[in-house]
Amino acid sequence: RYDLISGSEFVDFRPMAIKSGGNPAVHESPRIGVRQIGRTPVATLIPGGIYALNTLYNVFFTVPTSMRLEFVLGIMLSSTGRWFWLHHFYDQKKTFPKVKKEALLSIPIPRLDLSIPGDKARHDQLVGWVEKMLSLAPRLRDAREGTERDVLRNAMAGTDRQIDALTHELFGLGPGEVEMVERTSHPGPTPVDSAAGP
Repeated sequence: RYDLISGSEFVDFRPMAIKSGGNPAVHESPRIGVRQIGRTPVATLIPGGIYALNTLYNVFFTVPTSMRLEFVLGIMLSSTGRWFWLHHFYDQKKTFPKVKKEALLSIPIPRLDLSIPGDKARHDQLVGWVEKMLSLAPRLRDAREGTERDVLRNAMAGTDRQIDALTHELFGLGPGEVEMVERTSHPGPTPVDSAAGP
């Protein structure tokens, strides 16, 4: 989650070599990359200019909007997002559970009016927490010393909790609902998985 490991493969974009997903404009723009395999979505932000294979879904805005992709990514990877996925879209396969395009398009995103100061403040706050996760994840991956790794893990876990708390607020969850979400959607002992991209 939140990490991007660059690959060393080359993508052939000649028209005769493309089977599907061959619009260069998509790959030249920032978007969310989501692995097609996972119990819940494993995703990160992919900068423009990185070309991904069709083992990743590319999530991007199709109409102009002031909402940031980081906001969508935070909702998707939050405990609330994971809970929703597990209860509506998880295919229960123990080996290679699949993430489907239709399910990704059905993830609920809170409706915010960014012309309202309070809505914009919550939007920007979530974006800020996600940006922090995006900066911490590669540092944790590259860290060698145990102490440094512990510090970074704790920083990511704390930031993850901030994202979850804000997402609970955005969806208007009560204390009982928050407890249920947190109990059934925890991603495991580490907040870091990697979405690999070439």
